[in-house]
Amino acid sequence: FDLEAELKIWVSSETNPSIVKQFNKSVNVYDVHMVLASHVLG
Repeated sequence: FDLEAELKIWVSSETNPSIVKQFNKSVNVYDVHMVLASHVLG
């Protein structure tokens, strides 16, 4: 089980991701998911 994660977000038609984040075991990825969902879905 891997406790590290990487998040890449592309905006529009960019060839490289606009946002790149690395997460380790101290970050609750479920909290990150909830924040992203609330901003994307409104």
